[in-house]
Amino acid sequence: MKQVCSTQQMRNYDRFLIESKNIPGIKLMENAASGVLAYILENTVHENVLIVCGKGNNGGDGLALLLLLNRNGINASAVLLADDSDISGDAAYYLSLVRKNKLNCVNATDDEGVINSIMDNRYDLAVDAIFGTGLCRDVTGHFKTAIDCINSLGASKLSVDIPSGINGDDGQICGTCVNADATVTFVAYKRGLLLFPGRNFCGTTVVHSICDDHPEPDSSMDSFLMQEVDVKKLLPPRSLDSHKGKNGKALVIAGSFKYRGAAALCTKAALRGGCGLLRLICPEAVVSHISQIPEVMLSSDFDDYDSIDFSVLAEALNLSDCIAIGPGMGNSNGVADVTETVLNTKKRCIVDADALNAISLHETLLERLHSNVILTPHYGEMARLTKTTVHEIAKDPCGAAMELSRKTGTVVLLKGATTIICDGNKTCFSTFGNPGLAKGGSGDVLCGIILAMLSQGLKPFEAAIAGAYILGHSADEAMQILSNRMLIASDVIDAISLM
Repeated sequence: MKQVCSTQQMRNYDRFLIESKNIPGIKLMENAASGVLAYILENTVHENVLIVCGKGNNGGDGLALLLLLNRNGINASAVLLADDSDISGDAAYYLSLVRKNKLNCVNATDDEGVINSIMDNRYDLAVDAIFGTGLCRDVTGHFKTAIDCINSLGASKLSVDIPSGINGDDGQICGTCVNADATVTFVAYKRGLLLFPGRNFCGTTVVHSICDDHPEPDSSMDSFLMQEVDVKKLLPPRSLDSHKGKNGKALVIAGSFKYRGAAALCTKAALRGGCGLLRLICPEAVVSHISQIPEVMLSSDFDDYDSIDFSVLAEALNLSDCIAIGPGMGNSNGVADVTETVLNTKKRCIVDADALNAISLHETLLERLHSNVILTPHYGEMARLTKTTVHEIAKDPCGAAMELSRKTGTVVLLKGATTIICDGNKTCFSTFGNPGLAKGGSGDVLCGIILAMLSQGLKPFEAAIAGAYILGHSADEAMQILSNRMLIASDVIDAISLM
């Protein structure tokens, strides 16, 4: 997995390189600029380049880039949003070289100066090196004017480390931000590059190392971006002697008169994901939607969860290795009782949808949660579980997911355009998927896929990671990973009819 860091972890890493590896700060700045240069040469039109620099280290990266571009014969100029006397540290070293070599770098410290210096020429590429990842206040004054000018240019836009105006920790917009076509970040992904709304403004994001021998980053970097190769490792090919008993016995408890399709979607996804034997407990009204899935073993002799036969439930739980509960169950009082019974088994389970809502309404159920549980809320369900608002969750989704995971001892998968998976210690981000998933039923499918992963022996955190990937990735790529796990008995019947 690719590492993801907070702004403080990045500062710690820089300090580690300088103090423990004895790498001068000016060398790290040069290495960062070299990474941006490499991206420019390989991926952009760059006959006429503008670099807009702030007064900190991000601006220093921009000044170092100005030197490198000119050494490579590229017509590049810079606008420095400060007086020379305001520049200190490693950035001052590169400013001195810019002045010594008489490169085109003008100072602009007010709105008029910014507008005149940025808008008076035509550029192929505008490089944003105004703020780094540490910005946590609203952008104002001539800095805001500079960002607005960059966004108004017809040139392609490339940001250094993170688009200026995005909070590096939570992806929030600090009043305004550069709308980049691409971002070259350093060492590791920053959280703000992966979380919305910031992710909307990053364009293509690439990670560049700033140290040739790749020393180990700060061990506190405990966040990761999911990659396809990681999921493939979790799902090795099945052995030739595989049989249904080896692939897990799972149970789905889902559906109601009002939400009949949820049980069918969850059940079919679990079978497609490779579950060996699958049982479904659902109200009788759901049966018509399950009739086309003959592979599932069905218990449905009740009207709603208030009238469920708990002896039948107990038998099904006893025969199952793992359970999915919640999709489309509705809000009858019995949902909480069934959820409590499932949690009391201490077996691996996914708690989704209406089972989550039952927990939010009956706080005693929080005490029943345990380390074998995966909670899969969307932002609204998370807000209900944590007694807060969707707005508050959106401001810090990582913090909300981690706090709930630690409080309950569960794995938390917070669904969204960027999915966040926490186990109380580690955080995994999934950016797979597309807006096509923003529709009813996607969560039911995810629940079924995760159940299939659990049934095949994956641990809860691993199952949540694999499930999020398989749902989010394209159908063709998911099929390549699942391979024969997607084959169910009815497929064989269809094939025979074509012979």
